[in-house]
Amino acid sequence: MPGEDAATYADDPRHPIASLSSVDLVARRRDGGLDLMMLVSGPLGADERSQRRLLRKFDLYLANIAAPAFLAQFGEPGPTAITISVRVDAGSDPVIFDLLRRCEPWVAEAGAKLEVERQTAQVH
Repeated sequence: MPGEDAATYADDPRHPIASLSSVDLVARRRDGGLDLMMLVSGPLGADERSQRRLLRKFDLYLANIAAPAFLAQFGEPGPTAITISVRVDAGSDPVIFDLLRRCEPWVAEAGAKLEVERQTAQVH
């Protein structure tokens, strides 16, 4: 359907992956490497929309580490120079964690390492 892709991939503040148009956080490590952090604000379901949004977010991150502007600012990535850390709610569907595991070779092929951090809800 024509509107389906727009609804799937548009920025959506109500979805746990709110923005598909920006890298959430970049931090330089003391060893000179970079951490690109993907923040997921709540549990992800196994629904097709959530899975597609997660994969599109990886597309964005991997495109950024290959972009000339990124390379000019941070240098050529090495196998341990860039880590993409995904912080995802531990209550997410197991399908999401399986999908993240299956993304590891894709991320490695792009010159980065994938780390998945299961976050538990904080009670205030």
